Amino acid sequence: MKKKICVVINNRANYARCKSLLVELKKDKRFELSIIAGASTLLDKYGLAKKVIENDGFKIKKFIYSIVEGEVPITMAKSTGLGIMELSTSFIEIKPDYVVVIADRFENISVAIAASYMNIKLVHIQGGEITGSIDESVRHAITKFAHIHFPATNNAKKIIKQLGEKKENIHVVGCPSLDLIKKNNLNVNQKFFDLRPSLNGILKFKKGYILVVFHPVTTEFKTIEKQIKELIKVIDILIKKNFQIIWLWPNVDAGSDIVSKQIRIYNMRQKKNIFLYKNFTPEDYIKILKNSKLIMGNSSSGIREASYLGVHAINIGSRQNNREKGKNVHDVSCDANKILKVFNKKIKLRSCPKSKLYGQGNAAKQIIRILFKKKINIKKEFKRI
Repeated sequence: MKKKICVVINNRANYARCKSLLVELKKDKRFELSIIAGASTLLDKYGLAKKVIENDGFKIKKFIYSIVEGEVPITMAKSTGLGIMELSTSFIEIKPDYVVVIADRFENISVAIAASYMNIKLVHIQGGEITGSIDESVRHAITKFAHIHFPATNNAKKIIKQLGEKKENIHVVGCPSLDLIKKNNLNVNQKFFDLRPSLNGILKFKKGYILVVFHPVTTEFKTIEKQIKELIKVIDILIKKNFQIIWLWPNVDAGSDIVSKQIRIYNMRQKKNIFLYKNFTPEDYIKILKNSKLIMGNSSSGIREASYLGVHAINIGSRQNNREKGKNVHDVSCDANKILKVFNKKIKLRSCPKSKLYGQGNAAKQIIRILFKKKINIKKEFKRI
């Protein structure tokens, strides 16, 4: 009898983190895969990731519209509640044996709550990590709902055990997004960018470029405008020095509208050498990251994928505080002068150390093997240390 697995994808990062798993589940006849696409994956302003999913050959079983517009703290809370209501209806129709939830974020706490109250076994990928935002609280909360855990690192496993989870239910597999790196040719050329024009032009590949990904930090909502303006000061100086900038649109967290508004204002004033994108396919993003001079901002891809690839990362602000980092990462506060000082050092370095801190690039196959063999009790018990 097939095991019914439902994977909920609520944002573009979720898809990148689980695509390799979806590929394995789809072709494995021991499993019946259902995909739910929700939240910002359905919104054009965030790149309409559902189209990327469908173009990759996956059939989406259900669409969950749960994002309350406004991108402020109260709309995040309301979106979480709406997500619980809509997901519970979908789960009762699909009747999965397992629901897979990825990492953290407010959209995904809805998945954990809905599945748990409906007595559906919850599989959590990338739990146990420490960061400097509300996402950490959500991540640990999902851990307490989950029945089986697939963290990326040994340190994350230790933290999950500290939260009272049984060691036999914790399996270190690495980050599934690294599977895509291992399987794909990462070389690009001018034709690659010709076929992928930005919102305001085509990048000249031979000139090189800096990749910028900066998201709002929800717990610092009152200072987000100041932070993005500091970063724009840096970008303005780099553009005037003839650096090309690929800037990826922020996520849907509270403060997103503030960040995107400042990006639009700057783009209207300075159109040269800046290339804005709403979204990439997971493979395209990896290629763009790999071929960049460095990545700047506060995305976890500067910590995970960039470390594995050997790409320098300037990690700005508190969003990734205390996350395990490779030697490619340089932390800096959100101050234009300090960022520029770090940039001027990093841009001169020709090589960057690689790290397998977040895995070997074989996470999906390990997850499949364990899920098929594992017998899970729906009743959880707290394990004292």
